Amino acid sequence: MTNTHHFFNALANKGKSLPGVYLLILKKFAEIPEENTDARLRIIRDISIDVVTMLADYDADFASYCHHENLTSHWRNLWCDAGYGLALYMKLPLLGFYEHPGLNHFELVCGIHFFHQSQVLRKKIQKASNRDFSASEEKSLQTAIYFGSIHAIQRYNEYIYADLQKAETQEAEKLYKKLIDNSKKSILTSGSYGYMIYAESLSNYCLWLIANSKIQKAEATYHAVLVSLEWAQKILPASKSSISNASLGRGLKLSNSLGLDSPEEAKRLFIKQYENARSQRGPDEDEGCEPSEDETNEPRSCVISC
Repeated sequence: MTNTHHFFNALANKGKSLPGVYLLILKKFAEIPEENTDARLRIIRDISIDVVTMLADYDADFASYCHHENLTSHWRNLWCDAGYGLALYMKLPLLGFYEHPGLNHFELVCGIHFFHQSQVLRKKIQKASNRDFSASEEKSLQTAIYFGSIHAIQRYNEYIYADLQKAETQEAEKLYKKLIDNSKKSILTSGSYGYMIYAESLSNYCLWLIANSKIQKAEATYHAVLVSLEWAQKILPASKSSISNASLGRGLKLSNSLGLDSPEEAKRLFIKQYENARSQRGPDEDEGCEPSEDETNEPRSCVISC
């Protein structure tokens, strides 16, 4: 995943201003001797994640302390509890997140925080103008995606799919690459769920290629879809907690627009769609954008919890 310190460090002290109460927190933090690490970490534990991200955004030294090993259990507990908060906000049955062994829980907490922010903005925009997409939500989603938020990745895909509905052919090529690149980010944290998202993005691109008589490219993408679905099936038993986290307890069916909860079922359906589409198209025009780096090579590695 990302190096959060570098992310915050890149933003720190660039013309930003903080309310006085937050500056006082930083002042108190800076006045603590460096050798008194516990006291500095206590300040971080005692403030909310929205304040933590704001201060880390402003001060690189503060951001670096957020990664201290003695805060590992703190961020892990916050991450697990965040599931209840998000489920409550989305009016779903309450369920906490499972921990992700091997992943940076501070980054996960940042990701869910910025995703929640994006959905608060979304609700405000919907109420004010009856629009489901906005630049402010999109910006917050992109920040959440930087921190590996699977929920933000899926929501951002909705933006791309909406753009594809009105795109001309040349623009559609670029949008599909954007969709595939965004979708493959979900593999690292979400196991089978991520592979299902990635496979759907590739499958939609594959069928679009056939519809535009780009058969050679479609064949390569077809095989990439099958590989992704095979991996989704292979690691399905180990992805139970990852699927729960990503779907907020609703299951693998939330990973795709057809509501399929079986990679094998998805594979059978896609093969049928592909064969039907191929039977209706003519020869290959041998044109199109360059393949995504993952369309024709080995599957990406993933880190999942059991």
